[in-house]
Amino acid sequence: GTLCFGTERILTMRPGETVELSGHSLRFEGLFPQKGPNFTEDRARFLLIGADGNAKGEISSAKRFFQARQTATTESGIRTLGLSQLYLSLGDEGNDGSVVVRLWWKPLVTLIW
Repeated sequence: GTLCFGTERILTMRPGETVELSGHSLRFEGLFPQKGPNFTEDRARFLLIGADGNAKGEISSAKRFFQARQTATTESGIRTLGLSQLYLSLGDEGNDGSVVVRLWWKPLVTLIW
């Protein structure tokens, strides 16, 4: 929905699907398992698609699991576009490769940092 100063969307996405948010298109490329020094993660990769259909950049977010403490965290993705920012965070994963995605568009937010 539209917030006082920005836009938010929450939806379930499958690999290959595209979502529009405030004039920006994001295509979900899929979940990719990776290992870090003390964690494992499922990293979701999204391509920012321009009006011409070509990729303009990438944004990713991950769900990490720290074995030693049996703790899970979410690593949000942030992409600065001009004076505004796009935020992306992951929710639950489905057995079919889908994932719940929460997106925020914050216009002019870099002016307050």
